[in-house]
Amino acid sequence: MIFAILLMFEATFSQRMMIVGLDTTNYPIINAKFFVFDNKGNIINNFNKSDLKIFENGQLIDKVDVYCPPQTPPIPISAVLTADISGSMAGERIRFFKEGIIHFINNLPLGMSEAAISSFDDFNYLNQDFTTNKSKLLNAVNSLNSKAGTDYNAALIKPYYGALQISKQAKNDKVIILLTDGKSNTETLVDSIIEEANLQNCKVFSIVSAIKCPESLKIIANNTGALWFEDINTEDEAKAVYNAILMISQKIEPCEVEWKADHCNSNLVMIEFNLESLKLKSKKTYHPPKNKIPNIEIKPEIIKFTNGKIAVSEQQFITLKAINSDFEIKYIELSNSNFDINPKSISLKSGESKQLIVSYTPKDSSTAFCKVNLINDVCDKSFSMSASFTNYKIPKKYIKLIAPNGNEVFIAGTKTEILYEGIDADSPVDIDYSIDNGFSWINIATNVSGLKYEWIVPPTPSNICLARVSAGAIDTAIDLEMVMIPKGKFVMGNTGNYIGYPEEKPVHSVEISSDFLMSKYEITQKIYKTIMGINPSNFKGDSLPVEMISWEDAIEFCNKLSDYFNFEKCYLIEVDPKSQNKSISCNWTANGFRLPTEAEWEYAAKANTNSDYYNGDLLESDCTPLDSNLNLIAWYCGNAKSNTANVGLKQANSFGLFDMSGNVWEWCWDYFGIYSTDFTIDPTGPINGTSRVLKGGSWVSNPYFCRPSLRYSFPEGRSNSFGIRVVRKGN
Repeated sequence: MIFAILLMFEATFSQRMMIVGLDTTNYPIINAKFFVFDNKGNIINNFNKSDLKIFENGQLIDKVDVYCPPQTPPIPISAVLTADISGSMAGERIRFFKEGIIHFINNLPLGMSEAAISSFDDFNYLNQDFTTNKSKLLNAVNSLNSKAGTDYNAALIKPYYGALQISKQAKNDKVIILLTDGKSNTETLVDSIIEEANLQNCKVFSIVSAIKCPESLKIIANNTGALWFEDINTEDEAKAVYNAILMISQKIEPCEVEWKADHCNSNLVMIEFNLESLKLKSKKTYHPPKNKIPNIEIKPEIIKFTNGKIAVSEQQFITLKAINSDFEIKYIELSNSNFDINPKSISLKSGESKQLIVSYTPKDSSTAFCKVNLINDVCDKSFSMSASFTNYKIPKKYIKLIAPNGNEVFIAGTKTEILYEGIDADSPVDIDYSIDNGFSWINIATNVSGLKYEWIVPPTPSNICLARVSAGAIDTAIDLEMVMIPKGKFVMGNTGNYIGYPEEKPVHSVEISSDFLMSKYEITQKIYKTIMGINPSNFKGDSLPVEMISWEDAIEFCNKLSDYFNFEKCYLIEVDPKSQNKSISCNWTANGFRLPTEAEWEYAAKANTNSDYYNGDLLESDCTPLDSNLNLIAWYCGNAKSNTANVGLKQANSFGLFDMSGNVWEWCWDYFGIYSTDFTIDPTGPINGTSRVLKGGSWVSNPYFCRPSLRYSFPEGRSNSFGIRVVRKGN
């Protein structure tokens, strides 16, 4: 009877196929798991197995094996549903989340199973402890209201009401379902969460609306025997997801299908499942594991001739290595007769390397390119060579685009490779795309090299898209404005009207004994990329602050920035040869760039004021209503539009510094430690510790986090709200 009750779902969603797992471990053999639900939510597994067709990138797979296990009675579970109630959840979205939770509760066989409801923003809340009483659970769901930020640690592990704290009291098999529509504004303690979940034998599922599932939640789900779901934006989709989680949690097994993929494809694969008899379709994507794809590795990767003399042959050696397969290269085809390769046919065992001679004989002084095709019995392989005279300038032109080359369909948020040719591999290019057949263009990336670029597809629906690649030049000029901060004394800690936190006390007097220079703005992505050669930021834009940088990234940036301006580096980085642990020390007398100490940062931010902010006290503690003081000086959760903003758009403090509150948290030198009452001169923090100090708040922070006295401590990790500002000696 219990089993019959389980399958009596509300008749409120349409018939659907739900893919709940995709395994590429044995690639090119792919295994997928799926449920088929009727319009009452009952499992269908008596369909004709030969009706299931699978397409990879539009190509029908010849042979698929389908198996559906017999249905088994469900086991009792203890489910904790923890809901994101951040500011972005206001209105229709929180209603959508509530409907999904209610659907789960209505279909959970209460009596044999139990459930609890919790919620989280920057903190966590218990809305209803474990119960089998449906009315109590539904009342708890209906009481959910949006509040502040998003912290996955609060959702899962922090006292007192993280889901893994609540699940300790569970009676049955433990299941956590985390519901969110945004990324955590703190670094998620993934290892600690997985350790605690596995200690409890608890599965941690994630359902993510509106965005792609954050990597941290994927890792947690994968390592606790659970699943994650992303871009869930309709009630129909949500209910199917909840049904699938309910089935898996109760150990009711899905159907399985297995097939052999195209062994040579290294790009994103779009799979379409088509169950013809029930007129059901479902799509999913995967990236083939690169360590299992047959390939011919070419070294060096960039083959370029630069010292040409007309009619005189120039030679180089290249090495071909067979990866993951034996290769029989029957012939080497060249597109330009001025280039040559010998020998033109070779055999390679898997892992074997062989050298070839490549040559170029110029007929004139123009730049030349050659595409090389290695005709073989396993996978297509090609590469490019180029030649130029040193006094020849490459004109601005459009390069040949290899992929995408038409008729592809991409899912927003997935990754794909843009491939091009017709230019030196080390020459910079700009990449643009159009959603209106070339009438207007949107930049994807600038100063890219290597003849390929990994692109995250944006949410811009269109069936008349184009892409182009054009040669450009790298702009290495850095406009790093520094502001002189005069020496002086100040009171460090919470001196404002807001009550603050214990870590901000006791207040104590500090002297900054020397003038110092501080960057006027948070370090921008343009500056960071010019110095480091990469832009790790989640939100892209030259004038946006760089983010997704760790404390060690910031240290390395400071040293390289010092090198760029020919200053003495401040940081000595030593690596233990046995443990590979890093030891970083600071030469405080060096004239190069470094991170501010916590005292320097707070002194510069307060700018001779003692209020909550440098323009007045805190007026509102939540994202809404708008804090009229903070709105003038900062981008925070009340006015930021789900991302960072260009630096320097708000009011500066009296020292001339912008964005000292909000936009991105800024790393300081100091380990986090407890304040003392002692008067100190130029303090540099504790000599050791487990986490570093961040100051200033960010685009996702509540107002009280944006006060200069607020202290945030984190291990040396990365976040899309962690950035950097630099200082150096004033003389």
